[in-house]
Formats: sequence, C-alpha cells, structure tokens
Amino acid sequence: MKAYLKKYMPYLIVFVFAVVSGICLFYINDDYIWFSVNKYEKLEPYRVPNGRYFSNMITLFFEENPFLRPFIYICTIFLMIVLLSGIINNFSEKMGMCTCFGLTFLILVPSTTYSEVINWFSGFTNYAFALIFTLVFLRFSNKLMFSDYQPKKISSLFFLITGVAGGLCVEHLTVYNIMFSIFVLIFMYVGKKKINLHTVAFLVGNLIGAFMMFSSSIYSSIYESGDDLGVRGITFSMPDIYMKIFRTITLYYVKEFWAVTVLTAVLMLFLYFKSDKKYKYAKICTLICIIFSVYSVFTSCFSDFYPTSAAMKIRAVEFSFNFLYIISLIYLIYAFTDGKNRTRLYIYLFSTLAVTAPFIFVSPVTARCFFVDYMFWILFAGELFMYTLNKYAKKFTDMIFMFFKASAVVLTVIICGIDITNKYYDSVRFDYINEQVADNAKNIQIIQLPYPEYAIDDFEDSKIFNPLLYNDVSYAEFIFVFHNIDADAENMNYSFISAQDYTLSLES
Repeated sequence: MKAYLKKYMPYLIVFVFAVVSGICLFYINDDYIWFSVNKYEKLEPYRVPNGRYFSNMITLFFEENPFLRPFIYICTIFLMIVLLSGIINNFSEKMGMCTCFGLTFLILVPSTTYSEVINWFSGFTNYAFALIFTLVFLRFSNKLMFSDYQPKKISSLFFLITGVAGGLCVEHLTVYNIMFSIFVLIFMYVGKKKINLHTVAFLVGNLIGAFMMFSSSIYSSIYESGDDLGVRGITFSMPDIYMKIFRTITLYYVKEFWAVTVLTAVLMLFLYFKSDKKYKYAKICTLICIIFSVYSVFTSCFSDFYPTSAAMKIRAVEFSFNFLYIISLIYLIYAFTDGKNRTRLYIYLFSTLAVTAPFIFVSPVTARCFFVDYMFWILFAGELFMYTLNKYAKKFTDMIFMFFKASAVVLTVIICGIDITNKYYDSVRFDYINEQVADNAKNIQIIQLPYPEYAIDDFEDSKIFNPLLYNDVSYAEFIFVFHNIDADAENMNYSFISAQDYTLSLES
C-alpha cells in the first residue's frame, strides 16, 4: 500500500484538486444568461452569440445537466493537467514529478485568469475544454516528430473529429491549431520526408471548423457595424493596435506569471555557469532574464507601474522590455540547449506569441484570453526544467520531486480552502437576500465573497443592476430568476456587507 501510494500520490493530489474545484463551482455572470437563454424570448440573440458552436453546445449541456456537470468538469480538468504534465515529461520515467510540477504552476497562474477560466463555467467550457484538443495533438506530434513512432492509420479519423471540434471552440486556438498543423507537416517532410495522415486530418478538421466558425455573419457584422450583444470589435487601425499592445498585451503576456519568469531565470543562470561554451551575449541575456523576473515579481506581487500620460510611455518601456526578454530567451535556448529539447523550447516559446497575436486586432481582451498563453509558458518552463535536471542534476531528482510534491499539496490545500469558502458564502448570501425580501426590508444587504481574486464576484460591480446588455437585459435580473428571489432587481435599494461583518453580526 505504501509503495502504491508513493507511485500514485501525484495523481491523487490532482484528483482531490479536480474534485474540490468541480464541487465548489457556482454560477457567475454569463452562466445565468446561459441558464435562461432558451426560456425567455428577449434572450434569443444570446442563443448563438458567436461561431463557437461546439463550446457553446458544451456550455448549454452544463447548464441543462447539473448532476453531470461536476463529473464532466472533474474529468476534463484532470485530463488537462495529466496531458500538460505528460508533454513536459515527454515519455520519460518522471511522470509523477511532472504531474506535481504541472499542478503547481497551474495553481500559480495569475488569479484573475484562474478565476475567469478554472472557476467559471462559461470560461472553462471555452478555454480549458478547448485546450484539451490542442494538448492531445501536441503530445501526439511530439511523439511523431521526435521518435520513430508509427501510428495506425485508422486513428486519423480521431484527429479529424477532434480537429473539427477543436476548431469550433475559441478563435485564437482554431488559428493556432491550423498554424501548428502546417508546421508539423513541414517539419516531418523536411526532416523525415514523410507526410503524416493524422496531421493532415487534424489540419483538415480545423479548417472545416474555422470555415464553419468564421462564416457566421456575427463576425462580419461586428467588423462592419459594431456589436449589439457587447463590446466586441475588430480593428486594423495602427493607433488602435498600439493602444491594445500597451493596455492589454504588455500587461498579460508573461509578466503577471511571475512563477514562470523566476524559474526560467534560475534555470538560465544555472545553465550559464554549467555551459562549456561561453557565447558572446550569453551573460547579458542571462542578466536580462534575471532582471525581468525581478520586475515580474514586483509588478505582480507589490505594485504595477501606472501610466501618468496619454502617451503611456511607461507601457512602451515595458513592451520593449518584453521584446528584449523574448530575444534573450531565443538566444539562450540556442546557446545552452541542443537537439530535441531546443526544438521543443522554440515551439513552446513561439506558441506563446502565436496564441497572443490575434488579440492585437480584436476586443475586448480580458485575463482569460491569456489562459492558453500561460499553459504554453508552463510547457516552456517544464521543458527547460526537465532538460536541466536530466543533463546536470539527476542526483537531485528525489529532492526536487519532494519539493514539487510538497508544493502541489500545500497549494492544493490553500486553493481548495479558498474555493470552499467562496462556495459557502455564495450560497449563504442568496439565502440572506431571500430572508430580507421576505421581511420586506427597505435596504437589501448583499454579502461579498471573501476571496474575489479567485472567483468573479457579480456583486462587486453595482453596474450588474443596470440594463447594460442587449434588449435591456441586466445580469441581476437573471441572477434573481435563477435563485428564485422575488424582487425587482433593477429598482431595489441595496448595500454591500463583507463576509466577516455578516459573521460578526450573527455572533452578536
């Protein structure tokens, strides 16, 4: 039993994380619209809000099957972490350590992105669910490109189906899947003089999905006359592109993911001292990585820089620093690594750019849009970590495994505690609203979530009571419908109370 637990403990940690995360999910924001979308005529425009036909279908299935929803969520997030870890492990014997590594860095994803994907039904079904298809193909492609693997032809049908499904989820992943499929075909033809049927099937599937998605009139109408359902837009104006880069891309691309930048800096510094060859610019590039990691920690954990002029000069400086960081990584990968590891590092690094580039032209851009970007940064850091470990530090494997196992356990306990607390107070606050409505209270007190960093708190913004959406729809209206609160949400008087103050009021 002891040996069994030691072998499978990493998976048990992931399972506990997945189960608690799945059970503690609660409705947020667009979830309420999806719940009522087929029940009210004025929500008819929201039934097909975009060309994400597959992920929209999954979202609706989530809403209509509350008993199956946690099970599907648990299986999906468990599979996502195992796939992520498997790609890092790259078919070696260190899967347990890579699983703990993957879970640790997933939990350390910036909290805003975490709350908008992992802890939100609508975000999860679009971004995390869609990522599964890409990770499956990426793992397959690694095996195809870097070994003598000969897959069975019949399995190409699987990649055709997953290609179509993956192409109907989120736009930037559809574009990425097409680009990466073409890269794999070129790589295989140049390196092995082969054209793989499975890659062609995945490419064709994504092209079919892309055609179905982008042929929707919604996108052309948004480009030509704006968006009726929200603030979505497409622009190719250079001033707008510059502003988008400064306001969003620079903020979210990598600097918020301080855990990855710190690990990368430490590994690059270690490789610098271990490297036999002293490349001309290796020292300055390593120094840039170290400085960038310090900058990342400070702006993420202490205080971000604030632009004080319309020119946003500080953002221009930060963008230039990001550019220098990427150039430095490109150079250091060439200087310190070799063979298959070097190729994979370049693939993951350029993948972060490929999944980010579309957001230069579209809006709105929010934290959840960078979830896939962060997953590629985890793959990049994981590949660099495994290369360094296998080449220079094999004797420390057990010690490092113990460190990541402890990190995974501690972070899982913390994040599960946060999720359980938020879930509890989300339930309590609607019971409390119903009590006040039943007592004909003139002012309704609304309890705020204890940890809004890890769950979107609908009531954090009082604008949800205003009819901001199309057809004079307000979020609060359908929040009250879902929770059976018999009150006019838009005309009620309300105030906010913290979870602590609510608890103290009960005790007094």
